[in-house]
Amino acid sequence: MIVQPELRYRKPNRLRNFDYSRAGFYFITIGSFKYECTFGRVENAISYPSKLGLIIHECWREIPQHFSTVHTDFFVLMPNHLHCIVEITQSGKTTLPTIVNSFKSAVTRIARVKGIQGNGDVWHRSFHDKVIRDETALNAYRQYIADNPIQWQVDELNPSRF
Repeated sequence: MIVQPELRYRKPNRLRNFDYSRAGFYFITIGSFKYECTFGRVENAISYPSKLGLIIHECWREIPQHFSTVHTDFFVLMPNHLHCIVEITQSGKTTLPTIVNSFKSAVTRIARVKGIQGNGDVWHRSFHDKVIRDETALNAYRQYIADNPIQWQVDELNPSRF
């Protein structure tokens, strides 16, 4: 097997030996393809979704209809990324990567059917997650999500921040 040099030293995204089907809350960040601002815009600290962003909103709200042991919590759609919290309510029924990959696939499929994204990629290839271990952390992540549009002007993912 030949390993591409740029992938050889790639940092794993998931925690080693952690059961991502374990019940609990998870904070997730999912980026757009090449972090392009295709999901919408932020004006006066308010996030306005694009047509693609509206599909993302719709698919996010529908996650519990497809995964009976998953609840969606706070989320904010930024121009080139999504911050969200999901709760897995019952261990062993589904995994966090399965939920995220299903969500990303649904958005991509609907966007292509509606001719919004053509055959172009919608998403960055993976996602970032944090296991939320207690109520204090859960509230802090909820506040972070609520404040994200306010912080957009200085956000490291904002291509026009300088």
